[in-house]
Amino acid sequence: MFTLSAVNSTQSEPQNPGLEAAILVAGSPGALALLLSVEPQVVTNWRRRGVPPHRVLAVEQAVCGAVTRYELRPEIYGEKPADWVSPFVRNEPAAMSAGAG
Repeated sequence: MFTLSAVNSTQSEPQNPGLEAAILVAGSPGALALLLSVEPQVVTNWRRRGVPPHRVLAVEQAVCGAVTRYELRPEIYGEKPADWVSPFVRNEPAAMSAGAG
């Protein structure tokens, strides 16, 4: 029997919004896979199973901190501290020299 819940389950939120954000930053699942030196199917599998704990920091680094460990695996890392900045964020040269005046 076809039910409304069956329709809603296909249109539900992504299981891992942090991974989806990393995919958007990279450009595609294949692009993220390339940055991580894994097969594209691996990233596709992570959409269903989640990013393995041993790969979280590599994903954060691959997207230059645009998506953090706290977003990728909140059940492991908890809530992001308000003053926390990813060590993988690239500093913009203009921003570094702006205070040197």
